[in-house]
Amino acid sequence: MADAPPSALPEAPPELRRRARDRLSWALLIGWLAQVAVRVLLTSGRPRPRLYPDEAGYLLAARWLLGGPGADLSGSRFYQGGYALLVAPAQALGEDPTSMYRLVIVINAVFGALAFPLGHLLLRRCGIARRHALLLSWCAALVPAATLWGTMALADTVLPVVLLGWLLAVDRLVCRGGVAAGCVASLTAAFAEAAHARGRVVLAVHVLVLAGCLSRRERRRPALVALAVTVVAASAALFLNDRLYRSLYPGGSLDTAGDLLKRLTSLDGHGWALSGAVGQLWAMFAGTWLLAAVGTVAVVSRLPRRSGASPEDRVMAVVLLTVTSGIAYASSAALPDEHRVGNFAYGRYLACVALVYTLVGIAVLVRRGRVVPAVSAAIALFAVSAVWVAVHGGERLRTYEYMPIDFPEIGLLSLDWTELHLTRASVVAVVLLAALSGAARLGVPALAAALLTVGLVALLLLTMLITRTGHHVPALAGAPTGGVAVADPLYGNADDDSLVRTRVALYAWWTEIERFDPRHGPPRPGVCTAVVAWDHRSPPASSWPRGPRGWRVATARIGPLGWAVWTDPSCPRQPPE
Repeated sequence: MADAPPSALPEAPPELRRRARDRLSWALLIGWLAQVAVRVLLTSGRPRPRLYPDEAGYLLAARWLLGGPGADLSGSRFYQGGYALLVAPAQALGEDPTSMYRLVIVINAVFGALAFPLGHLLLRRCGIARRHALLLSWCAALVPAATLWGTMALADTVLPVVLLGWLLAVDRLVCRGGVAAGCVASLTAAFAEAAHARGRVVLAVHVLVLAGCLSRRERRRPALVALAVTVVAASAALFLNDRLYRSLYPGGSLDTAGDLLKRLTSLDGHGWALSGAVGQLWAMFAGTWLLAAVGTVAVVSRLPRRSGASPEDRVMAVVLLTVTSGIAYASSAALPDEHRVGNFAYGRYLACVALVYTLVGIAVLVRRGRVVPAVSAAIALFAVSAVWVAVHGGERLRTYEYMPIDFPEIGLLSLDWTELHLTRASVVAVVLLAALSGAARLGVPALAAALLTVGLVALLLLTMLITRTGHHVPALAGAPTGGVAVADPLYGNADDDSLVRTRVALYAWWTEIERFDPRHGPPRPGVCTAVVAWDHRSPPASSWPRGPRGWRVATARIGPLGWAVWTDPSCPRQPPE
């Protein structure tokens, strides 16, 4: 972060300062409302989740938190309760799964739009003039890394805002002290830990910062208060997630901690983690048009004493880089080899810090002090990361499964969501950085216009091509008292089974789904809907030879997976989703 330039002007009269504060408050409020409107419009017309089982996992957790029926999510990833608690009001206000989901998206927009006022504070911290900071932070808040995941019911929606708010609060604590700053930093760190496993890295770094503050007499009191708040808030987060885990994961969740431990205790594991972390950096750089790469160079340049940075600036640079490397390394180490191209270059995990680096990169372009060296170093860093991904991935980049949702911005850069075009995407990202750098030389309005154009075009295309679609769910029967049962086994594969079970559980809003073995006949009396596997090449009626006579059957597909929904015609039916 750059030091703000000292002011040589006399202090303005109190009346002028009050008017300036009022104008700033109105500008921030109007800008925030405009951000909310843009984010809601981007997701208009999406009645159902797109990403299973992730979205369903959070939505089912939110339903359980309000006392609704739970679900057995054993064997899937553990979807923590922090984000679910945030969107729980949608469960209370929504009349059905469709209206509930739309309310969740509105809640996402309300919280995600906080990227604008918080981004304004960060740019001011970097020495950008107020009017320029307002304009640039509004445009930067629409970078896909900070916005795209907000179009889905995911913890990734709020993590960019949480991380940005935490960094600003920690910066205030380190630079000026104050109990309020310490408490805000502690609460945001604890919420990050409650919302996602990446938050554990944030919480660990936060505790280290507080330990450092305890060594300074003038920071000791606020640090002690902040530490107490951290203990209480983190304990509450632990209690919430423990209750959630016991209720929704009776058979245990996917053992990512075991994979993490194995990787961190072997040389091969460290090699995998390091290579995956570099791939995440490449994806973050490319997905922010290399602005995050410029920001990374700027942050790293503050580390040496000879850089002229203040001790507080160097501390914050260490904090940001430690959180970034910790998230990238730990998430890569915990990720099993799923034979996906995303194992080698995945941008979602670092999306929570991408906005921070993007804003710092924008500040570098605006201040024009050493733009050419910074941009050149950013391109060199990006090229090294691209070569690393190409060498480490090798032939697997072409033979492993390519999932478009793993590469939203990368697919846009290469105009192809069927395979990874590493070189093409990299070249286009460099061209975009050159264009943004050229716009910055024309002035802040030109840079803001370029940022806004690129951001909106990217978001419109991505929401139309990737996130707008959602799989159809056939009508269920039984509300509000009838049971819903899913075959066990369904496909014999835990991941495939989870894709269907979470869909059915989400739309069976009145009851917790049961399991039954279709080979031994129908489920218990009182069950109105039964879900079984279906070979989509065969007639639907053949999917359940032992099914009850007179029941109706409807079918659905998720890629190669087919499933059949059998319903008792005497039971009330839900409309199809």
